[in-house]
Amino acid sequence: YVGTLNRFRQLDFLFEVLKHVLPRHPRAHLLMVGGGKDTEDLKWLKHRASELGVEENVTFTGWVPQEEVPAYIRASDVGVSPFVPNKVLINNSPIKLLEYMALEIPVVATDIPEQRKIIEESRGGVCVPWNVEKFAQGVCDLLEEGEEQKKVRVTRGRQWVRKNRDFRVLTRIVQDAYERLL
Repeated sequence: YVGTLNRFRQLDFLFEVLKHVLPRHPRAHLLMVGGGKDTEDLKWLKHRASELGVEENVTFTGWVPQEEVPAYIRASDVGVSPFVPNKVLINNSPIKLLEYMALEIPVVATDIPEQRKIIEESRGGVCVPWNVEKFAQGVCDLLEEGEEQKKVRVTRGRQWVRKNRDFRVLTRIVQDAYERLL
């Protein structure tokens, strides 16, 4: 996971997911890259990992320089983009999903409109409901995917991002819109 570790995001969900993944993948490890504005949020997350008995399988890096983030993503077998479908987060368009796919990491994303659209169009991962068992199943499915199938998935994801969400593409779209308006 790469991003903000605020309590509001309910990221302890990922610890419950990990607890369901570990019986099938005992060496699974959750890398939490990022931090929050409130140090109490990080303390709470660490406490929740301990309460659920997965603290040995979770690493918190804290904030890292932006240029180091790709290395952390590339060190992962699966990217996770969990967004609780509440009034605030349901309309997010998370950059993390695009970063994972651009770096050829398959993704498990929760079913919010933008993530669903990206996953359906790119086939760079799987989109599941905000449900511990279904999210864990998505992670296990991607971990157990054959090398050839994984290669096809990550290539599709990377190509989709380059074609549709690369910043050069987005800049052109915005520039064209301004030119039409002016």
